Amino acid sequence: MAQGVKLDFGSASVLDAWRDGGERAAVSAAIEKYAATIDSSDSARDMKPLITGMFEAIDRLKDIDAQAAACDGDTPLARILRMESRSA
Repeated sequence: MAQGVKLDFGSASVLDAWRDGGERAAVSAAIEKYAATIDSSDSARDMKPLITGMFEAIDRLKDIDAQAAACDGDTPLARILRMESRSA
């Protein structure tokens, strides 16, 4: 890593995101922090746990979005049925 380079481990505060936007915002902020940390790290031994954690957070974000879609009725099946009703 270059000398004198200021590291930015993600500008998002997970705590602020949690307070302002709940779980989805907090998970998004955590993903940003993981990505910034991965980008700034030269340590090979740190990569696997960081990348694993980031992918777990991404999976959690997908689950949150899927739950929200199911509650809103915006499931893949509902989208297909809406497309079919438009073409009929």
